[in-house]
Amino acid sequence: MPALKPIHFAVLGPHNRGRISLLAHRPDEGLRLVAACASHLENLDDYRTTCGEGFFLTTDYREILANPEVDAVFVCTPDHLHAEHAVAALNAGKHVFLEKPMATTIADCDAIIEAAARTGAKLYVGHNMRFFPVVRKMRELIEAGPTMSSLAAEPGSCACGPQRAQKSRNSPATSSVHRLRRGSFIFKSCFLSSA
Repeated sequence: MPALKPIHFAVLGPHNRGRISLLAHRPDEGLRLVAACASHLENLDDYRTTCGEGFFLTTDYREILANPEVDAVFVCTPDHLHAEHAVAALNAGKHVFLEKPMATTIADCDAIIEAAARTGAKLYVGHNMRFFPVVRKMRELIEAGPTMSSLAAEPGSCACGPQRAQKSRNSPATSSVHRLRRGSFIFKSCFLSSA
């Protein structure tokens, strides 16, 4: 079986939420973080240390999107920039991991979905909390039946409470997105069975 081509990816917005991109940097598995774009390039030495020689930093995301060596992009910029950056990346043929919320308006969400459909590039909206063991366990308990429901009735108690929103410069709805998506995922069987 032929070896798979390594995947080279970049991150737009490497500070704060963008640090998730460092977890995906696994050169031994063919996943290499090769570039980052930020409005300011201070405090990014750990990227150069982790990603090695040749790691590229810029303040202009278009430089990354124009690079044919970049296969995919993490979009972890402030919420109001998600649509601009995601649509541009998809139009450039890059696969996109888009941090939530997807965008700040329904029209912007529609534009992102349309760009992904039109270009055939992959789009993943980062609802990664659904993969946390505690969230999966809560869903399992809910699906076990009504006697277990009370154990998982407060989806906001998953070690990511309102203190996160206070530190964020993003919209106040950002922390609510976590609760809504987590609740939707956990209680899915309840909603489907009552419909």
